[in-house]
Amino acid sequence: MKNILSIIAVLFVCHNINSQIILPENPFDSFGNPSIHKPIEINRNGTHHQDIDINEGNYPPNPPAGPETDGEKYVFWVHGLNGDIGSWIRAADASQNNVTNGFPARKLKSVSVIDYTQDANLYGAAQQLGEIIENKRSDQLALGEDPTQNFIIGHSQGGVVTRALLHRDLCLNHTPVENLGYGGIITFGSPNQGARILNNKHLFNDMSVDMCKSLGAGPAEELSQKTVADLFIFKINVGDIVPVKDIVDKICTSFVGNLVDLAVMNQTPNITQSYYVGAPDITNINNCSDQDLVSFPKVAFYGIEPPDGLLFRTAAYFLKSPNEFDYFQANDDDFLKNAFIENKFKYDAAVAKYQALIEVYKSLAKIYCLDIKDPFICHVYYDLVTKSLRLLNAYKQGQDWFNRVDDQYKTIIGAIDYTKTTQWYCECENVKTGQFTSTPVAGPGDCPPSSKNGIVCSPVEYTTFSQIKKDSDGVVLSESAMNIPYATAPPRKMYNSSHMQMRNDSKTAKAMTDIFEHGLGGSYFATKKR
Repeated sequence: MKNILSIIAVLFVCHNINSQIILPENPFDSFGNPSIHKPIEINRNGTHHQDIDINEGNYPPNPPAGPETDGEKYVFWVHGLNGDIGSWIRAADASQNNVTNGFPARKLKSVSVIDYTQDANLYGAAQQLGEIIENKRSDQLALGEDPTQNFIIGHSQGGVVTRALLHRDLCLNHTPVENLGYGGIITFGSPNQGARILNNKHLFNDMSVDMCKSLGAGPAEELSQKTVADLFIFKINVGDIVPVKDIVDKICTSFVGNLVDLAVMNQTPNITQSYYVGAPDITNINNCSDQDLVSFPKVAFYGIEPPDGLLFRTAAYFLKSPNEFDYFQANDDDFLKNAFIENKFKYDAAVAKYQALIEVYKSLAKIYCLDIKDPFICHVYYDLVTKSLRLLNAYKQGQDWFNRVDDQYKTIIGAIDYTKTTQWYCECENVKTGQFTSTPVAGPGDCPPSSKNGIVCSPVEYTTFSQIKKDSDGVVLSESAMNIPYATAPPRKMYNSSHMQMRNDSKTAKAMTDIFEHGLGGSYFATKKR
């Protein structure tokens, strides 16, 4: 989500701003804390979610082979959401031309000048992609070449568009495989099982407002204390004059809200309605079991980004294109995270400063109030205690934000989820002795009635929410990106390669070597050196 992540990162780097989210299903409040519904127990330790390969055990022993030829094949490089013809430029160029040491060019023609509409659904985009491929197919047939050697590499949304094309050709139109202009597909970081971030995109506004208010509270309080108390000096709109202490809330609500709303609108065009989790189009694509589709060469690459500092690791390559680096050199994803840490230190220092000042002012107030008995100086120091306490609490809002922001973002993309467990208990009390027991039961009917010997029992239902942590590339969950139904080879993991970074980092080079040199365990995708 390029525009959204860029806005959040820019706001943070330029002016220390923050955010608050609301979980989709409301077992927790807007900050991710347990709601008031009782009783609730939270397992804060959580358990790591093991991604499951839906195709495990079903891969063909001999992956599909392609025709042996010395002729050059076409490789179609398809960009993702809001990408452009330059999205794959480094990998496409290096694959066709000898431009970098240690990565030999292959006998292929890279077609990266591919664009498609994002105002329709997946099939509208697939139609345009299909027309580009069909034009190349016509050229090859005229030259006596075999178009079924060609294959498609799609990043993110581009991989889903590619799969929509395959679904249209084989499942809807039942086009013979030999009449296609491509014979295999590869996806990189594609939400093959849907993109949870699209289900939760509305939460970005809450997140941005929380960021703004939390990080702006301390500086706003500093400014407020430099003015006459409650002096009305800021005029936002005609007739709308607010005190300086309220200016941060006013600006954040207006500016950030409008900006994020605009970003969401531009960021999520109509095509994204086709592949949120549960969307009819992606569901239909995944449910096709046409025999030609089942055996069609296809495999998924997926990234796993370390969870620490996930938001800023991911946002780094939304702000700075990985193609700004040399071939396969977009490896450092800590530069924005480091700025995050530096700013966190500033808030930690401010909190420590005002904690210390409060203690100093309290000690001085005690001296002048009780020992020297100077009421004027006594009042001055107690006033300083009050002001320092306000500053302390204001900067703690920012400090607390630094501790929760990653979990907020992970919740939005689905990397943190919650499971709900309910259990009935029979709670009994001996009114004579005060002894209390609580016994798990299958249901309220299994709790015995109160007895005549002074034991009173009642059924009680307890609800527990447990945290589940899932791997992701910072945008798409690994469990989605790795799972193409009926994949013909196991998914390939790209560790420490974020969603946008995976187009031009060292893992990209290894991935392309796996594709061209090793054929992903078979011979179809193998492509001879130039």
